[in-house]
This record gives sequence, structure tokens and C-alpha cells, in this order.
Amino acid sequence: MKIKKSKRQLLLGLSILLLLFCLQSQNGANAQEVNTRSISLGYFGPIPNESGLRLGVNLPIKTFEKSALVLNGHVGSFNKKNDNFNVLLGAELGWSLQNPSSKNRHVFSLGSAYLLQSEVSEFSVNLQGKITVLERSLRHIFMPTVNYEYGRLVNDRLTPFGKISYGYRMASTIENAGSFMWEFGMRILLNSKV
Repeated sequence: MKIKKSKRQLLLGLSILLLLFCLQSQNGANAQEVNTRSISLGYFGPIPNESGLRLGVNLPIKTFEKSALVLNGHVGSFNKKNDNFNVLLGAELGWSLQNPSSKNRHVFSLGSAYLLQSEVSEFSVNLQGKITVLERSLRHIFMPTVNYEYGRLVNDRLTPFGKISYGYRMASTIENAGSFMWEFGMRILLNSKV
């Protein structure tokens, strides 16, 4: 039941992104994204099989002719069926590079995140193969990250993007380990120039 609900939510989010893209695709592209505030919605999760949604806010701190120092805050959630449910809160400080005559944008950033993880620690399986969760463990995890994002301005308001990240999960209750994450989404520009 919960799995069907999460699939519907993911399909709804992706449908909204596609609708926004189609509605705005008629406008001309303005290559000034490096100087803009934006919000983003992305389909994301750790590689390979945990997926969810992430909402982000991007604010330029200091702008230059071809680059900007940016602050990115985000909140997201992802899960793995019959295993764990995760909420991620984080912030990144990055360097956004974009040539004024180009529609391409590259962002290199360092960040930190707080991961709240509810993981199944005890379960049972009946004769029909149905899994029943008996107990969950709640974990608080600190995760520094290194990130790279590529986006391409399609008009004066929308930028589809792809992002990869490497984070190192640190907690006293689990073994510390690295984790690769991915995100595909849409960035909505809130102003044309700051």
C-alpha cells in the first residue's frame, strides 16, 4: 500500500516537472543563470536503488562576470522497500561557473547533511512470503559531501540538471561508509538578474 502511494507521488512530481518544462519551453533562453536565485525539485537518491524527491533553494552570495559563489539548501526523502526510510537535510557552498554567452552551467560544491534513517532491524516472514516489520532502529547520521552539478538553460526560467554527489556517512551506531548519490531535476529561476 505504502509502495503504491510513493510511486504515485514520484510520478506526480515528475509530471509536474514535465508540465513546467512544456509550458515554459516557448520562451527564449537567457544565459544569466549564474546570477539568479532559484528553487529546484529533483528525483534523487543513493546509487543504485533507493529513490525519492528533493526540494532545494539556491542563493548567490557573491557574483562575478563568469561565476558566482552560491549557497544551496535542500531537504529530501528516499526509501528502500522493506528496508529503510530516510530524511536528508543539508546545505552546500559551491562555485557556479557559466560563460555569459553559454547556456551550460557547472557547479562544484562542498556540503554537509544530516540524515535521519529509520531502518528495519527485525522482521518476520509468514508462509505466504509476506514480510511483517517487527522493529525499526532510528539512526542519526552526519554526512559531509562533495558535489558536481551540470545544468543547461532552456529558457529564461527553467534549467534541467543532473547532479552526482559523494557523501561519507558518519554515526556512532553504524560502520562509517561512503555513499554515491544522484539527482535529476528542474531548477526554476526566480529572477533574471540579481
